[in-house]
Amino acid sequence: MRLKCLQPKVDRAQAMKMFTGGLREVRLGRLRICTGLYVPYHLFQIEVQNGGDRSIHYLAIDAVTGELDPYSFDEPPRDDEFMELESVQVAPSALSEAETMARLEERIRRGIYLNGFFKVSDLKITGMLLTQFYLACWVGFYVKKDRASIEVIDSVRGQFEGAKVRDLVMTWFQEEAARR
Repeated sequence: MRLKCLQPKVDRAQAMKMFTGGLREVRLGRLRICTGLYVPYHLFQIEVQNGGDRSIHYLAIDAVTGELDPYSFDEPPRDDEFMELESVQVAPSALSEAETMARLEERIRRGIYLNGFFKVSDLKITGMLLTQFYLACWVGFYVKKDRASIEVIDSVRGQFEGAKVRDLVMTWFQEEAARR
């Protein structure tokens, strides 16, 4: 499958060092596999009107569950910040453009209310899809005794991901294994 991906900052060699560094292998076991997985995202231009205040935001939300941390951009990524590649290791899009926008709008609304419910006045949130792209994650599979575990690195942020991403990856790999 041909993919439009946000340029990664962490390549496979750097991911391998991160997966095997520190006490990670002592805690999780021996690293058996390091592979990539591509997660679909929808990038929206969001306009928030709250009373007399108006702001524009560029946010990308995953199209698999809509539950992963959104990506925030100061401006939309330029064409040279993307690359094209071929891969079959792609998490399937489960959410439509409308569904991802609804989830993003709910997150924004929740954040605004948390910053002060009484500061909200005639709140309007609108969005427009700018592009769809994939985000590369590095997945490390570990084995210690009879127990397998995974770690996931966000290739753009260069940091280890939490339980939501690990669960998404495990679900995808289990579904792929069941298909074969």
